[in-house]
Amino acid sequence: MTATRRKIGPRHTVAAGIDHLRVGFSSISEPKVPFRRLHFHDDIELSVNEHHPVVALFGAKRIMLPPNHLVVFWAAQPHGPIHTSPGGWAHSIHLPLPWVLQWGLPPLLLRRLLAGEVLLDPPADRPAADLELVKNWVRLLADDSQELRSVVLLETEARLRRLAFDLTRRKPLPQEAAPPSPSPGTLGRFEQMATLLATHYREPLTIDDIARSVRLAPACAMRVFRKFSGMTLHQFLVQHRVSHAQRLLTTTDWTIDHICGESGFGSPARFYAAFHKVVGQSPSAYRSAFAGSG
Repeated sequence: MTATRRKIGPRHTVAAGIDHLRVGFSSISEPKVPFRRLHFHDDIELSVNEHHPVVALFGAKRIMLPPNHLVVFWAAQPHGPIHTSPGGWAHSIHLPLPWVLQWGLPPLLLRRLLAGEVLLDPPADRPAADLELVKNWVRLLADDSQELRSVVLLETEARLRRLAFDLTRRKPLPQEAAPPSPSPGTLGRFEQMATLLATHYREPLTIDDIARSVRLAPACAMRVFRKFSGMTLHQFLVQHRVSHAQRLLTTTDWTIDHICGESGFGSPARFYAAFHKVVGQSPSAYRSAFAGSG
């Protein structure tokens, strides 16, 4: 079985060592390997792991993703697998966030997704288990038929509505804590740095501060971080700040200057430059697009 990727819309771009999927309707089936690369994309992702559990990093969180569970999250924060077993596969659908907002989904579901939660729905006895459902979506999109794309959109909307209904009837599924990282190994140090950045990105941080937190020389800390993430420390920090700004632009009526400060940028010029580089448009254009989606 070989990996298949289907991209509909703007092409997949790779910049400065990090996979960055621009807004687009896409699907993928691929072997799950640890730290092939952290990535982010301004989409809602629905995925299912096949055969084996995966421990994944979502910002500062290490989350165990059991096999056959539907996983739903807003993928604007850097994320990627840390530990998995040979033979595991992942199947996923990416839905542009503006499209999802147009569906008028229940506010509870949208609030939790935009807050950065990773939602897990366990397998249940139903006509189509989520593993087969998502794998079928991938197969349908590979046909490159407009009619079949419409079918996938209708089915993903229905599945998200069912998830929203499930959330009102039961407590959220606990996100099982993954075992602690080995220490002082380099993977453990990488995770410590990633956690520091993901929890303190709104504060002024220097490379010296980050390196000191894991007792490494700055040059060594930068090498370790890039080895495991495919990103520089600065790219990781900026992406978290931009992701936070995206969240505030879509969920508050704060001024853009206020959002700039709340997101950890030292100046409006840096904020505008970083936002445009990551998102592809200005903060005001991004907000206007979402206002139009509603």
